[in-house]
Amino acid sequence: METIYIVDFLNIFSDFREMRYKLYDIDWKDVMHNRFEQDLNIFFKWFFEYYITELQLEKNCQFVFVMKNIGFTKLFQNILETYSSRHVLFLSIDKQDDVIIDKNKDDFLCKYLYCLYKIQGKKVHLISNDLYRDFKDYFTIFKDKTFNILLSKISSEKNISIKINHIVLSRVFQKIEKISIKKEKLKYLDYYKYEKSKF
Repeated sequence: METIYIVDFLNIFSDFREMRYKLYDIDWKDVMHNRFEQDLNIFFKWFFEYYITELQLEKNCQFVFVMKNIGFTKLFQNILETYSSRHVLFLSIDKQDDVIIDKNKDDFLCKYLYCLYKIQGKKVHLISNDLYRDFKDYFTIFKDKTFNILLSKISSEKNISIKINHIVLSRVFQKIEKISIKKEKLKYLDYYKYEKSKF
């Protein structure tokens, strides 16, 4: 059975950027916009060459990266083509009118998909350092919600809808099998070999 790893993309990517820029004594938020493309390429090289090896993830697996729709569609397609030997999906969630839902939609979908796969009898883990402490404060507002999502895979994109199922929603507080490298340990990693150029 293929193992599914749901990746809370913005959580892991943000931790990576923050700890990487600390090596240069730079606040990553000062450069987060004008260095996005370069950072994204470095991140995925690091993720697929180091991160998953360090975690000893199974070779026969699928990676589902869940994220807010931040644009850069062509850039993410290039990533999929670069790592075409991997089974990778990107799920990009459209902007929501409700401010609370929009802010938490990717966190919610990570946990929701985890429970959905579990109910389907699949082997699944969540890659995230988020503790989701405030999840109980907002999860009920997602009841009856339908998400419009851009599903991207190698050389293919399509829009799909996910309507929140009450049975799955009732299980979102079950124990989640999370796996990750803790943020504080990322500072010991050698990022330099994954970079083509320095600042």
